[in-house]
Amino acid sequence: MMGDRTIQVAYQRLKAVIGPDVAHMPPGEHPFPPRGGPRVTEAEIPVWNAEEADRFEEGLKGDPHEALVLVALATGIRQGEALGLFWGDLDPTGRVIHIARSRSRSAGRATKSPKTASGRRNVELPSHAVAALNRHRESQIARNHGVGPGDPIFTGPDGGPLSASAAYHALQRIIERLGLKRISFHALRHTMTTLMMARGVPVNIVQAVLGHSDPTLLLKRYAHLIQGYQAVAAAAMEDVFNGPQEPEKATETSG
Repeated sequence: MMGDRTIQVAYQRLKAVIGPDVAHMPPGEHPFPPRGGPRVTEAEIPVWNAEEADRFEEGLKGDPHEALVLVALATGIRQGEALGLFWGDLDPTGRVIHIARSRSRSAGRATKSPKTASGRRNVELPSHAVAALNRHRESQIARNHGVGPGDPIFTGPDGGPLSASAAYHALQRIIERLGLKRISFHALRHTMTTLMMARGVPVNIVQAVLGHSDPTLLLKRYAHLIQGYQAVAAAAMEDVFNGPQEPEKATETSG
């Protein structure tokens, strides 16, 4: 039996091919109504909480793939975007990476450009990710792997780009070693998003970091976190109109 997502894709492709030929049909008889097609229920993606993410980061130290998975978790970039990074994508300070391409599972060493203009973006790295990349660069030099502008940052044993399969299995080995909840490489992106939004980072900032062209997906998938901002917003507006409340002074008592 086909899943809902497969059926939806098939429906959309048929609509694209046959739709123009049946455009003259009245709405009640049209095989592809404007809001038709199967509805897809988004599966819940397992993510780590702050404590689990912290345990993961601590346990990474010294691992050969520390830089790869730490950069993915700290920035939320996709696996293909991480594997498509060249050393030339790091700015001179080493604190900003430029996302300009991705490497798909089936593309081998070939890369492709982002689907949208928002996918081409600069992402600032936290200090621990910068330090991990610096250590990784020193390791690459020691292994005689290139670190020039056109050389891949994350490599396999031969110095060529690391494969998606190797990246996935590296992550799973780390997770098993640390005894953490099993998640996919893509779930690192969702973990980062959840942690950012839970701390009140504005949706438009999260959207820019992730490279989404439309905030709709964020607003839908993380609606439960956004609802939690209501009390924060109300408190902020109370300060605007009433001024910050001074703490009550303790009443002195004579001994």
